[in-house]
Amino acid sequence: MLAALVLRVHGLGKTNLWLDEANSWYVAHLPWPQLWANLRASPLGPFYFVALKIWIGLAGTSEAALRAPSVIAGIALIPLVYVIGARTVSHRAACIGAAITALSPLHLYFAQEARMYMPLALLASCVMLAYILWRDDAAHAHDVAPRRIAIVLAAYVVVSILMLGTNAVSGPLLVAINLDALILLIRHVPAPKRTRALVQWTIANGVVLAAALSMVLFALPRSAEASQAWRGALGIVGALRSLLQYPVTAIHGVYFYPDELARAIGDAWYTPSRDAIRRLATMLIAQPVVIGVIVVAVMRAAGEARRYPARVLTLAVLVPVIIGAAISVRSQVDLARYFLYASSFLYLLLGAGLAYLSARSRAIALALLASAIAIGTQRTYAVYSRDSDYRSVAHDLMARRDQAKAVIVQPAEMFEPLSYYLHGQLDLPIRRVAQHAPLAPAIASVGAAPALVVLDYRSPLYGTPPDTLESALGECVASDMYDAASGAGVRLVLAMPAAQCGATAHHPTTKPPPAGGATCATCR
Repeated sequence: MLAALVLRVHGLGKTNLWLDEANSWYVAHLPWPQLWANLRASPLGPFYFVALKIWIGLAGTSEAALRAPSVIAGIALIPLVYVIGARTVSHRAACIGAAITALSPLHLYFAQEARMYMPLALLASCVMLAYILWRDDAAHAHDVAPRRIAIVLAAYVVVSILMLGTNAVSGPLLVAINLDALILLIRHVPAPKRTRALVQWTIANGVVLAAALSMVLFALPRSAEASQAWRGALGIVGALRSLLQYPVTAIHGVYFYPDELARAIGDAWYTPSRDAIRRLATMLIAQPVVIGVIVVAVMRAAGEARRYPARVLTLAVLVPVIIGAAISVRSQVDLARYFLYASSFLYLLLGAGLAYLSARSRAIALALLASAIAIGTQRTYAVYSRDSDYRSVAHDLMARRDQAKAVIVQPAEMFEPLSYYLHGQLDLPIRRVAQHAPLAPAIASVGAAPALVVLDYRSPLYGTPPDTLESALGECVASDMYDAASGAGVRLVLAMPAAQCGATAHHPTTKPPPAGGATCATCR
């Protein structure tokens, strides 16, 4: 746990707040009435944002402070994973699973993100542990004290409600748990106790269902649905690829991409060099070697994973990610992000498989996993910018605020990271324009005055040539620069009315990042 703490605290405030993290800050810093109105229009549960609002009142709003709750949740998750593993697989498997959880680059990334995914993983493991305690008592041949059962079921109800209220993507975990409970009641609970156990379990889940329905009534479905309209369909092939990538990403983290191995092979073959060979070796360890270790571990644990103690872990991995992949056919869902909570159970199943290997084979497999984890950790620390970086853009806007009468941002949602880094110090109105809406009307509304236009790489105008950009803006471009400090996909333009542009020389344009887009690690 000490190693996990050091890993998570190191560089906690180094990277910028990206869009989703800035959204967490923006929602949490709103006054209470506006916060509730915002949450009603969101598909996400309200509990994380309410807790974050209370937290920032105590700890402040720096990058490190906003991410600290995720760090705390990530550390608290490790002993919980061990306890779950000790009760479902074995102490050795629990040690391996907890160690992977502690060192995982995937968990490191989300423990350093100001979002609800790591707290959600902690709550999901609490739900799992509460269920396992009830399950083992229900399957016990002797009667267990009613008070103990009531306490365990009450804990299950409370943490399940908190989990669902943090993010509805945790719902598939309850589906998996209830599938296991159904099998348990049919096969493993003694007949004299079966009816009582069924009534207890039904009442507990009825309370959870009633709470879930109240959360649905709290939300505004149309607004929540509209906020997710940007998600594109992956199709069947893309969804299957995402499903197969999930266990590998769980080991090496988020900063590897499916096409990297093919590109590394091509570079080593056509333009061999020491760096090309090193990249190829890195990719071989991070992808095919890890796949081999996972396959061996899963095959060794296959029998155990179907048996009563570990069956719920298997369902808790398969049900969420399969549901997520099915949804992705029509509307993309990032499995590693939204079903982060399932990765802890995957680590325990891998630990069970590795525990079945001979000492020598297990040592080799663990060494290979450790290599992939080390590579993923190094990549995570090497990232300077998470998605679009508005730190230097905010600085440039402050330096240029006397040159314009308004700031226009496209797409509209990038107002949030920009506002965070402006710290309320820019005394210019900021107007937001939707991603595919024309910019010319917004600029014209400023009147006969210059406007500073912030174009995120998500804007269709981000990579357009200066002449084309002038036509789209309806004004001439007096200054045009990309975010050269971080190269993270932001373009800043000073648009001047045509009458003022005749004698104004255009400032040189800083070249955009290569490949027509941002160069940050998560923009591809």
